[in-house]
Amino acid sequence: MKKKFIIVSLLLACLTACKDEEIKGPSSAIFFGGTFSASESDGKITLGIQLDKPTTTDLVLNLTAGGTATSGVDYSLPEATTTIKAGETNGSFSLSIVLDCLAEGDETIEVSMSSASGISTTGTYVVTILANNAYVQKNFVGKYSANEPGYGDYDVNFSGDTDPNTIIVDNFWDSGGKVRYKFDPLTNKINIPTQDVVMGGTTFVVSAGTTQGTYEACTGKFTAPYVVKLKSSGAVQDVNTHTFTKKK
Repeated sequence: MKKKFIIVSLLLACLTACKDEEIKGPSSAIFFGGTFSASESDGKITLGIQLDKPTTTDLVLNLTAGGTATSGVDYSLPEATTTIKAGETNGSFSLSIVLDCLAEGDETIEVSMSSASGISTTGTYVVTILANNAYVQKNFVGKYSANEPGYGDYDVNFSGDTDPNTIIVDNFWDSGGKVRYKFDPLTNKINIPTQDVVMGGTTFVVSAGTTQGTYEACTGKFTAPYVVKLKSSGAVQDVNTHTFTKKK
C-alpha cells in the first residue's frame, strides 16, 4: 500500500509540475534578425517575432519606434501593439515606408518591444531607409509630353538605365536622339552628362551646359536645360530648356 501511495504521489507531483510548466508559457520574446535596409518604394514591410515556447493565451506585445526617420512623414507604425495568438510561437508586425518625395539621405527606424505579461523582450530592429533613389526609375519611366520653347510640344518616352538614377529619352530634340538624364536624389537636381548623340545622320554633343534641371519626384514632372553643339566643329546649335510632363 505504501509503495502504491508513493507512486501515486510522484505521478501527481509530475502532473502538477507539467501543468505549472504549461501555464507558465513563454519566458522570452525576441526579434528575428536585427538590421536591414529598405527603399521608400518598398511600401509595407513585415518584421518577425519569436517566442521561446508557445503562449497559452493571447500575448500582447507593445511596440515603440524611434530613430532618425520621422514618424508620420518617413514611415508609420500602424499598430502600437501586436498580438501572438495562444498556442503560437511566432508573430509579426508591419511598418509602412512612405514615399515622401523629399531630397534626403539615409534615415533609420529603430523598433523595440515590451510586454506587460512579465516575459523578457530582447532585440531592436534597425531599418535603414535608403536615400530616395528607387523612385527615379519608378516615377520617371514612361510616356511624356516635351515642351521646347520656340518649337512646341512633342511626344517622347523614357526608359530605365543600368544606373537606377539615370533614364534615357528616345526622341530628344524631336529628332530621334537618345539622351541620358542623371538624377540626384539628395538635391532633386538633374544633369545631362556630356554625350555624343546621333540625330538625322549627324553627330552632336549634348550636355546640360552650366545649369542643372530640377524635378518633382511624386509628379514625374521635370525641367532640363540643355546645350547642343556640332561634334565636328563645336559650333553651338541650340541652347534651350525642355519641360517634361508625364502622360497618364
